[in-house]
Amino acid sequence: STEHGARSTEHGARSTEHDYLRLIATIFVVIGHSSYLSIHTALGGVSYQLPHNVSFMYYSVPFRFVRFVSWWVYSFHMPLFFALSGAVLALKPVPDFDTFVFSKARRLLMPYFVYGLCFMLPVKFIGNFYDFPGLKLAVKSFIAGGEAGHLWFLTSLFCCMTAFVVLLKFFQRINIHSITILMFFPAAITICSPELLGHEDGASYMFLSSLKGGLSYMLWFALGYGFQVMRKNYNIWSVRKILLVTSAVLVSYLFVGNFNKFLGIFRGIVFSWLIAVSCTRIFKSLPNTQIWKVLIRNLFAVYLFHDPLEYVVLRIFMDNEYLCTTYGCIAYMLSRTLVIFIISVLLGELIRRIFSPVAV
Repeated sequence: STEHGARSTEHGARSTEHDYLRLIATIFVVIGHSSYLSIHTALGGVSYQLPHNVSFMYYSVPFRFVRFVSWWVYSFHMPLFFALSGAVLALKPVPDFDTFVFSKARRLLMPYFVYGLCFMLPVKFIGNFYDFPGLKLAVKSFIAGGEAGHLWFLTSLFCCMTAFVVLLKFFQRINIHSITILMFFPAAITICSPELLGHEDGASYMFLSSLKGGLSYMLWFALGYGFQVMRKNYNIWSVRKILLVTSAVLVSYLFVGNFNKFLGIFRGIVFSWLIAVSCTRIFKSLPNTQIWKVLIRNLFAVYLFHDPLEYVVLRIFMDNEYLCTTYGCIAYMLSRTLVIFIISVLLGELIRRIFSPVAV
């Protein structure tokens, strides 16, 4: 009984750790999308210029720091999401293949179409990303996978997870349980996927585009899965180990630089995980609060809703030249980060209460 209680406590701590990591990753993706002024696709886009009399506040140290953080997290936040998804997959046994695929299709592909058609594209139109002819073409392209915006992650994650589970089930069937061997194949697939899949065209666009996107991140998904599997036989890290790894990462940032893309991504993922581990230890009572429960259950909604809202904020502030004042700049930065985050959480909770009032 004592052993079972210890395992339950450890599993609960690790689940909380993953919640903190999900929160950190979601905050990072919002910050990562908070600094652009210009972005284009084949069917639309925005291209804003700062007013000639923009307030000095826009170039102040806090604002420059936010733009630096945006650049930094943009270099690794999507691999972080794939690695986190892999780690979560390893928390419990993978069900049979048909059950798994159906579950993930409902979780990932349904939101892709529902939120894309009912929210992303209309809100981007309001944000002046599309004109009306562009919007009509964007709807057709979106259904084919061509104008997916930030929702590309959903279809690519579905393909990545499905391919990984096929590989995992195959290894289990031939009785190979080596994590090292399992890691080799996703690494090879990630490296070779652009050449193997070629170029997308015609009706196959969505499938090949999503498959290529998913396989290109499969290494990070596999690393997250392998890391979580290996942790099952170890206790939660001691404070000493956490400090040592944190120091190593910081020294790497200071003296190694960004000469290698893989190192930069790996370092960012490890640093994010260290923050999550530290938060789990420092803010032990926070997961018991109601605001935490509302926040955590709506993190997926933040991902779905936040990016289109960025274009609405841009249009409002640029069309009215609010960046010419100090307070306008402050409101602009808060709106593109904190306000959008809160609105997305509230939208997610509203939808949850409308469609699942009993569960809430």
